[in-house]
Amino acid sequence: MDRASGYGPEGWEFDSLRARHTNHVLTWSDASACVLSVNFGCSQSGYAPRVTEPDPMRPGCSPPLHFAATHQLSRERWVFVEYLALSGVAFAQPLLDTLGRNANYLVTSGVTVARAIMLIILVCIVPPCVMWACERLSGYAGHRVRFATHQLITCAILIVLFVQVIRRSTSLGANEVIAGAIALGIASTWTLHNWKLSRQFLRYLAWTPLLAAVLFLRFSPATDAIFSKSQPGIKGVRVGAPHRVVFIVLDEMPTRSLLDGKGHVDQQLFPNFAKLEQQSTWYRNSTTVAGYTQGAVPALLTGRTPRSLKTLSTSSEHPGNLFALLENSYSLKVHEAVTRLCPSASCTSFKGAGLSGLLRTSTDLWRTSASPKKRPKISADFDDANASAFALDNATDFVNSINGSAPNHLDFLHVLLPHYPWHYVNTLQGHRATSHSLPGEKYLSPWSPTGAQTARQRHLLQVQATDTLLGQIVERLEDLEAFDDTMLIVTADHGISFSATEPARNVTNTNSADLMWTPLFVKYPNQSAGVIDDRSALSIDVFPTILDVLKIDVPSTVPGADGISLRATARATNERFMYPATGLTDAQANTEFTKLLQSRAVAPNLDAELRIYRDSQLGALIGTRMPTAYRSRDVVTTGAKVNIDNRKAFRSVDRDARNAEWLWSLAEFTNVTAGATAVFTVNDTIAATCTTVRDPGNDVRCSFTVPPSLVADGDNEIAMYLVDDPIRLRFTKIAVT
Repeated sequence: MDRASGYGPEGWEFDSLRARHTNHVLTWSDASACVLSVNFGCSQSGYAPRVTEPDPMRPGCSPPLHFAATHQLSRERWVFVEYLALSGVAFAQPLLDTLGRNANYLVTSGVTVARAIMLIILVCIVPPCVMWACERLSGYAGHRVRFATHQLITCAILIVLFVQVIRRSTSLGANEVIAGAIALGIASTWTLHNWKLSRQFLRYLAWTPLLAAVLFLRFSPATDAIFSKSQPGIKGVRVGAPHRVVFIVLDEMPTRSLLDGKGHVDQQLFPNFAKLEQQSTWYRNSTTVAGYTQGAVPALLTGRTPRSLKTLSTSSEHPGNLFALLENSYSLKVHEAVTRLCPSASCTSFKGAGLSGLLRTSTDLWRTSASPKKRPKISADFDDANASAFALDNATDFVNSINGSAPNHLDFLHVLLPHYPWHYVNTLQGHRATSHSLPGEKYLSPWSPTGAQTARQRHLLQVQATDTLLGQIVERLEDLEAFDDTMLIVTADHGISFSATEPARNVTNTNSADLMWTPLFVKYPNQSAGVIDDRSALSIDVFPTILDVLKIDVPSTVPGADGISLRATARATNERFMYPATGLTDAQANTEFTKLLQSRAVAPNLDAELRIYRDSQLGALIGTRMPTAYRSRDVVTTGAKVNIDNRKAFRSVDRDARNAEWLWSLAEFTNVTAGATAVFTVNDTIAATCTTVRDPGNDVRCSFTVPPSLVADGDNEIAMYLVDDPIRLRFTKIAVT
């Protein structure tokens, strides 16, 4: 025990002085502890400053009554200061630093100054308060327990800190990092307990959270995101030929996903896109200029290529965008999902998951950066999972906001469809599939063969949902009798690749067509017949095309206005570029475009409703009755069994429910090898097939989507089979748990 501290595992404290003081003579359990005199030093639990008090060993020299209370308050204060310092260097500073380097996420999450300050309070103040409260509560079990609790909490925080330090400064493996961090954590805890100077140094570190907060708010890339102010619209802009503009930007939508193998939209799968092909000008040879949303969407709205990965997608960073040009002369109905480019107060932006989402994402970023395992550089562009979950709601709000028949309307929608994660089908019903429950699918990483197939299937189902949404938008315009005079633009920010062993979003020699070529349909005012234009087109050409059609007199100070209109002379070369990736030469672009026109979404099939579902191993069986020989409800004893996570959802099906939990299922197998083919039946009809994969947790799983037409309202009988012989169609029924 530190005799000068008055607090240690023996439980000796100053309030015991008063209890043992009789007739000015104090009796002590430890006579040597009477050296209190005038120096009162640092404790193991809290660091009280030195004070001068009478020596209680002298007769008539008892401590004042307020002495114990004063010491107790001082000691608790230094306990909190210690935790404030430790949590500051281990949690607050790394977390705020990581979040500050992901300023684009702050933009897309709709961060405000108030929300940022609340985040700082939660990150910097709440953790030490919780630690202090835990220690304080442990004191009710005795002084020894509190002393041990303090040491354990201190050691745990130091271990977390040293994990980060060792991982960033060495190339050691995860086990070595953990072992080193534990050793250093224990040694540092012992040093703090026994070395007065180390505790003094810890007090100065208590300023770390405040310093981290200041750096985050005022001196990091996050500063512009937090304190960004909308720029006013550009004055003096004259519209010579006003027409209504309806501008739809889809997300993660490659042109290949629409094609029928003959260079046209697959009318059977995507009837509304096919109808648009017949009514508009389709620029089939159009490519994006950026491989990420925060660069691609501003390029569409400014006619300028991205300048830097650090440029925020805000109106202050892109002051000459389409919204700023039309704000003073047009009625703007703008729905942005990721960017914040519209300067008008009437614009609608996705609000994200609020403060809880901001805290959750920043914590996830810190947890990844603080992991003992070496990981690639992490970032958060936007809360795609949350934004995609509400994509259909945002789109529905947009459709309902389209009103009026006057020409001076701009209706803009950037919707995260058919963007990952995929949980919609053509009926606009959704299910709960998330990035954490898709066996074999590794988004933003090289696909496995099974993962590529299942991911593409879900993607195409969500493209069908997007097609349904497009039909609703066109129908709304027709109901308002505004469709004919409208300039309707339908495009996408970038694509996605489903090539096995290839990454989904990073350009390689074999997936450039999937990532660069995106749909671009432009229905000009009063256009009635479809036109296919295969001239070289870039996404930056959309902005000057709008200016050309509306005959907007743009001030010379607006960059991007001097771009090439799609109605002008063709480009001299077919060269392509996509920031920040490398480009394609003229010859390479011609080759990729030729191959693109020969591709198709899925193989042809007479049954349009089941066509995408059947694009899998033994998929031709989907929709057929299970052979009579295998319909017995008796389970063959093989030792294999399967747990279907949503099996209860099939007992109370509502086919009209928007959230249809029976649409998507996750199956986990026991005593089944990876690579096996499984068949799922509903009411003795084959509803899905899947190939089992072994996930990182060593579980054998597969997932599948059930066509809505193959379930009945109410209770449904389900079963699972393993395919023993895919040629002779021999099955083994297994137990469903």
